[in-house]
Amino acid sequence: MLWNSLYLVAIYLEEATSDVDKIMSDSSAKAIRLKVLYDNELPEELPELWREPLQEEMNREMLETVLNLYDQISTGDIVIFTYHPELGTRVSLNNERVIERNNSTLITTLLYNWIGIEPVSENLKRLLLNQSCQ
Repeated sequence: MLWNSLYLVAIYLEEATSDVDKIMSDSSAKAIRLKVLYDNELPEELPELWREPLQEEMNREMLETVLNLYDQISTGDIVIFTYHPELGTRVSLNNERVIERNNSTLITTLLYNWIGIEPVSENLKRLLLNQSCQ
């Protein structure tokens, strides 16, 4: 798991790898666990650094779903994103399922933000790719 002052994040894979293409592939199960650590009140809106890539990759309905999830999150919350090729993507907030989709768009977009070509942080990308969990 990796942390900064905003959140603690871990990527769980069926098979440990640092190959971004394999991690992003629709053919393998994966999960992301994110714990919100931010000490202050979270910004009212999803920060532009996150919103912009999501807008590019998601349809309007999915983006609204994510923005609604963001509105529910507060310090100490745990959000788990899971993907399985046969089940699609599931998102739980503090062990309560809040999103279900039959595709990989959401988890792939989140992974792209952290480990894609233009990640939010090169350091975070490096650490996530070198410390993936099985």
